[in-house]
Amino acid sequence: MKTVIEIIQAGLTRLDLNPKLLSEKLGHKTNGLVAYVLSGKRSVPLLKVDDWIDILELHGDDAREFRELVLLQHAPIGVRARVNKLEFKLRAMLRVCASLAARVYPTASDGEIEHLFSLIDNDTEFRREWVALGERHRAK
Repeated sequence: MKTVIEIIQAGLTRLDLNPKLLSEKLGHKTNGLVAYVLSGKRSVPLLKVDDWIDILELHGDDAREFRELVLLQHAPIGVRARVNKLEFKLRAMLRVCASLAARVYPTASDGEIEHLFSLIDNDTEFRREWVALGERHRAK
């Protein structure tokens, strides 16, 4: 998972911006806030998340991920620790599931299995793809 800083830096690079230009686009006279955010000393202000998303031209999953990460930065330390622990467990379980899926369907490509588990957030689509994977590889 990316960090807020990594997403911002990638956006700056992609849009050929620097912290000063980002600050100007955010309506700041100096780049103090942006510098503090990029150094990890401050978080993106909650009320300005959508401005940052718009200026960095984040869309879809990237915008959602950025918003969630900023919200998490503002959460109490205990909540952040719990979320990190759960995400670690989820990644471990997904690796185990991918390994089991490869054993159940040995003719499935790594790409097919990786695609399947990329859908884990969408239960309906995940189930449909699991059935389709089985139908494609059961006969082989």
